[in-house]
Amino acid sequence: VTLLPPFYVDFGKNIRIGKRCWIQQGCTFFDRGGITIGNDVFIAPKVNLITINHDSDPENRSATYGRPIVIEDKVWIGINSTILPGVTVGYGSIVGANSVVTHDVSPYTVVGGNPAKFIKEIRPVTDAVVIVLLAHPDINKSHMNAMLSQAAAEVEGVQVINIYDYPVAPDVYRDVVKQAKGIVYEFPFYWMSAPHLLKQWTDEVFMAFTQEGLIEGKEFMVVTTTGSEEAAYQHDGRNKYTMSEYLRPYEGQANHSKMIWNDPLVVYGNPQNATVAEENLQKGKEEYKARLKAMVERVNIK
Repeated sequence: VTLLPPFYVDFGKNIRIGKRCWIQQGCTFFDRGGITIGNDVFIAPKVNLITINHDSDPENRSATYGRPIVIEDKVWIGINSTILPGVTVGYGSIVGANSVVTHDVSPYTVVGGNPAKFIKEIRPVTDAVVIVLLAHPDINKSHMNAMLSQAAAEVEGVQVINIYDYPVAPDVYRDVVKQAKGIVYEFPFYWMSAPHLLKQWTDEVFMAFTQEGLIEGKEFMVVTTTGSEEAAYQHDGRNKYTMSEYLRPYEGQANHSKMIWNDPLVVYGNPQNATVAEENLQKGKEEYKARLKAMVERVNIK
């Protein structure tokens, strides 16, 4: 736990804090009613957790009553916000700055205002039959994956979901994965692998859905981009192996999960020739859209 002073309490013995929490300076915890904070919680400066209240009867106004506050795992509470007695702030939720929270906050939601009201869910919502799970750490600076994901989004029946926009947790993705009949991984090929968040997503979300049988029978495809030219990914090239060989773990992933494996689509760059790289990208866009359209048609027949 990281706790930055000054930090104020009225009692101090009734506070329980989990692991890897960050509590900024100037926070006030009135803990007489009990405060429980889960793991991986971010609390911004000047946040107030108030577990006690006075009686509303003016003849008994001096009486105080305590009710516990519970902050579940992976919550983020914005600067200068106040959480009032009896409130539970649900897993993965966000409380906007300057908010006053008077009622429970549902998991994976954003609330804000005084009193705090629901703003949006922190989970993807779609009725698409094919979902593209885009894994790019900075899509705004991307050229190839930005163009490809835009092309994918133009295909009817397809929804592109950037996994960097949502918490990595099964409950966040369960509804969209259950709805979908086809799943696509799209990512830049980094250091002979995928960006780290996709590995985490596979370990924590994909594996959970495999164990639940949620993805059995669904189609699965990998779409990736490289910085190097295709010749580099040959047995006599500088990277020694083909992209099919590098991507074989994903085929194994599909087989283990009893999914239907589709041949991967690789869009090659070319650091020596920008014109060739752009031609590859344009061809890749068209093939990507054609592959997605075919997938949508296939899964709609099933």
